[in-house]
Amino acid sequence: MAIPKIASNIFPSWANGFFFLAASEIISLGNVKYELKGIGSRIVRLIANNDYMGLYIALTFSALLSVLLTELIFRPLLIWSEKYKLETIAKPMPVTEVWLGRLSLRRVRRIGRRIALKVPSFDLRRRVKVVYYPKLVKGFSSAFKVLVPVSLISFLMLLIIASKDFRDALMLLTELNYLKYTALALIYSTLRILATSLLTMCWIIPLAFYLYFRPKLERLTLLIFQVLASIPAPLFYPVILKVFKGSLIELGVILMLMLASQWYLFYNIYDGLKRFPYELEEVLNLYRVKGLYKLKVALVPAIMPSLFTGLVTFIGGCWNALVIAEELRPGVGVNIGIGKELISYTNAGYLPGLYATLLIMVLFIMGLNKGLWRPLRDYIMNRFSYEA
Repeated sequence: MAIPKIASNIFPSWANGFFFLAASEIISLGNVKYELKGIGSRIVRLIANNDYMGLYIALTFSALLSVLLTELIFRPLLIWSEKYKLETIAKPMPVTEVWLGRLSLRRVRRIGRRIALKVPSFDLRRRVKVVYYPKLVKGFSSAFKVLVPVSLISFLMLLIIASKDFRDALMLLTELNYLKYTALALIYSTLRILATSLLTMCWIIPLAFYLYFRPKLERLTLLIFQVLASIPAPLFYPVILKVFKGSLIELGVILMLMLASQWYLFYNIYDGLKRFPYELEEVLNLYRVKGLYKLKVALVPAIMPSLFTGLVTFIGGCWNALVIAEELRPGVGVNIGIGKELISYTNAGYLPGLYATLLIMVLFIMGLNKGLWRPLRDYIMNRFSYEA
């Protein structure tokens, strides 16, 4: 079932959204600046004005909101999704306390029953008959595969006809010097993402296993992670600029990429461990398979599909974070990178360069998906999946 995976990915999605609040609420293009009202833009203004008291209050409210959402929505949803796991042996439900569980819902249910009896259209107690039409689904799938490429090509043709900037971008793609520089920028950014992935896995995987063997720490850990994730990116700029100077700026970029995307990797790996079949766990306990040997023959192979999913989403988050990591402030950042190139064109208001670089970046990522991730996914699912 997909519900447990969806529930486990709500945490990192919320964290990633909070991290990019400032970049989303304040958008600059050349001399034009768009600013939306929100906690992200508010924090940026407080930092610019050196209003540390206001900043402390804003962060306190952000952390409080994250804690409330975790306890009242995210964590109950995660516990509820446990019943949708397909297992041959019933797994004992975790003994956990949820704030919603302390509330008496009898009155709410009684009101719901009265509404259902008075208004037939609201009677949710009736079973809904689900009919599955394989041919219809297959037809929609085939039509979707045709319509998406046709729509994209039509949209690009419309841009070429209507937009002079887009036509100039296509002309820019024919310049050899631009292509060489952009290719080199892509290589540098890819190496940074690769280094970030390796360093993140070095501590995320052991942490996931540590919490798996100590489930009582789950609640506290999730709360801490959500509070840390509620810290927007601009707050890290002064620390990184002070600690990582000169040639050490590369480490600062890697740290920013890690802070932006590490939650995807952790929650997917931890969810993979929690979905380990209870019957296999019973067999391992019966034969007294423990320690490193248990990790080698059972748990590590079991998390490979989840590790792959987490790694793909982690790297996707890193591509997004490049635009804020490779140039922390105007004139302060790495010498070359695809994120820095995009920011440079954005600050200059040069739309042809922005369009051309975005097009190259998208084509490069699509090539990675087709040439690397898809074959690797098929291999991992066939080699390590225990659900077949």
